[in-house]
Amino acid sequence: MSMASRWTGRLRPAETTLVLLMLAAPAVAQTTADSTATVRVTSNLSGATVRLDSVEVGRLPQTLTLAPGVTHRITVAAPAADRWGQPSQRWTLTLPARTDTTVDARFAYIYTVETTPFGAEVTTSADSAVSLGTTPLRLTRRTPLVGSMTVRLGGYETRTMPWPAPDATGAVTIREPLRGAADATRAVSAVPWRAPASHINRGWIYTAAAMTVATGVSAAVFKLRADARYDEHLATGDPTALDATHRADRFATGSIVGMELSFATLAFLLLRD
Repeated sequence: MSMASRWTGRLRPAETTLVLLMLAAPAVAQTTADSTATVRVTSNLSGATVRLDSVEVGRLPQTLTLAPGVTHRITVAAPAADRWGQPSQRWTLTLPARTDTTVDARFAYIYTVETTPFGAEVTTSADSAVSLGTTPLRLTRRTPLVGSMTVRLGGYETRTMPWPAPDATGAVTIREPLRGAADATRAVSAVPWRAPASHINRGWIYTAAAMTVATGVSAAVFKLRADARYDEHLATGDPTALDATHRADRFATGSIVGMELSFATLAFLLLRD
């Protein structure tokens, strides 16, 4: 009789079963390990997610346990793929038992550079100061940009800054307003010149308005007086009444001309200010 048999013979049946299970557990675990395959899934983007067949597992990195001899599909999706248009990466694996392998999903880094105003040249020290293009600029890189970037536009201050590190989606967005003397020049040239409003201009406006009113009233008074003297001439035949009618008509006509000139001056001054 073996030592284990003699030892378990002194135990109760339930205790004997527990001891036997404990003794068999390492062997069972070893047998399970020998009958599976493992795949470690990594990516250059920490926000990427992995799906095993039709089940989403989670964010990377992940270690997957697969049944040997069975075909599985591993899909890695980039974060914010719908925004940046990054296609998913897929592997179809059929692994034998006791296989340990790694798949690495590599996604592009996407750089967006915008300036106000646009049209600035962008260079980078990472590529020996080679021009990358003009803003608005979008770059797709297999490796992240390092070093510094320089933004140049004639008439504006040249800006140099380090390249920011990509976020979890692999994206870098830079929006840079440019400053310089040209800002003030462009702002002034874009606005039409207007005469400054001053108390002198306001005085001319008041004068033109008063003259418009005064000449209008004068024209009405002389017109009424002319009509009255003409009615008198018709009733009495007095020639002096006819002469007075003509004088009143001349004054009324002069007042109307003065009113029109005053009104035109008033309109000019108002539109100018």
